[in-house]
Amino acid sequence: MNPKVLIVEDTATTAELLKGILENEGITESYTTPTALEALDWLTDNTPDLIFLDVKMPGMDGWLLCEILSNVKRWKKIPVILQTGIIGRENIKK
Repeated sequence: MNPKVLIVEDTATTAELLKGILENEGITESYTTPTALEALDWLTDNTPDLIFLDVKMPGMDGWLLCEILSNVKRWKKIPVILQTGIIGRENIKK
């Protein structure tokens, strides 16, 4: 079985890098969206096995999308890997 991965990343080069890493590991079903809203739209018809989620994005940020995912029964058990360059004690706690 080939896992399905959703990459939510607004920086195209980072999204392509993640997609390339996954392909090198044999994961060929990866999908990218540049915004959280587009991710929600994609999730309406799809259920990934894993989500890579950028924290800092224009519009809805990754924190809010993660909160939405955790409150929807169909999505709450999907593992999410948050990725960010943000540092600081309060962000680590979050």
